[in-house]
Amino acid sequence: MKIELLLGDEAVGLAALHAGIGGAFSYPGTPATEIFEFIAQHARADAGVSARWSANEKVAYEEALGMSYAGAGPSFR
Repeated sequence: MKIELLLGDEAVGLAALHAGIGGAFSYPGTPATEIFEFIAQHARADAGVSARWSANEKVAYEEALGMSYAGAGPSFR
């Protein structure tokens, strides 16, 4: 088992990936930039996780809401 030391924001990003998120959306200047960057770096495209920068918080919300409407949310198995 590999042990990795994570910062708090990185741990939140890892938890989101382990929960099976379908996508992550963020905007430049958000206080949660570290969480998004961790998800973007560790998300696997073959697992169906997309991470995209948005123009602002309204657009990020709308993109995430669209994924939710389309059923691309958490994939619980």
